[in-house]
Amino acid sequence: LPGQKWEHILLDTDALMQINTDEIQLEVLKVLPGTPMRNIAAAHNICYSPAPPWDVMLTDTMSMSDIQHARDLSRLLDMTYNHKFLHQVLLTMNRECADLVPKLLDFFHEARGSSTAVWDLKKRFLFLNDFCRDYELPNSHVVLAYQWLLAGFLPQQGPDEYTQKAALIPPEAELVSGSAACQTMRETRYWSFAMRDALYYLAYNRTLSLNRPSAIWRISPSISRA
Repeated sequence: LPGQKWEHILLDTDALMQINTDEIQLEVLKVLPGTPMRNIAAAHNICYSPAPPWDVMLTDTMSMSDIQHARDLSRLLDMTYNHKFLHQVLLTMNRECADLVPKLLDFFHEARGSSTAVWDLKKRFLFLNDFCRDYELPNSHVVLAYQWLLAGFLPQQGPDEYTQKAALIPPEAELVSGSAACQTMRETRYWSFAMRDALYYLAYNRTLSLNRPSAIWRISPSISRA
């Protein structure tokens, strides 16, 4: 928009993360024929593509490089913040890392990421895993490791510092998702996962769910200390 700067986009993105909005959709303005913006574009020195989709290419306050950064950030947000398994990871990272957005975008560029990047979910997880390690974000790394399991990736394939094999589910554990019936099946295997707020137990049975947990239990700190 007229007068908007790259710094404004960074601040707006951070503000939206702070209030935990469900998604962040960042798109370059299109100066469509017949719209008021088309009529005032010249007066505000807004240069836009002469052909569809008529994207803004340059303004008085945003260079072509700035606008490309905005495109790259849009893709990065869509692949991470807007994904159900990575959303909570990004929220935690934003609380734990000052100036997360520009740092993460620079890290994205170093990993050859751009507005045209097509990364599968595993690569996105490992990208964020590297970022958490490089910037020493322990809380974010724990959340990422737990979401890794929920997304259907096995501990041995990625962050596994917080997981241990378990023989069974303790009787005091509270079922939080799935069905406890999987405990009666011989093929079921168990993992425990320690987080600051609780100890979680995850049951895996390929008959019920190929890679994702069939059921999850939780033991709160008060119960654990009892």
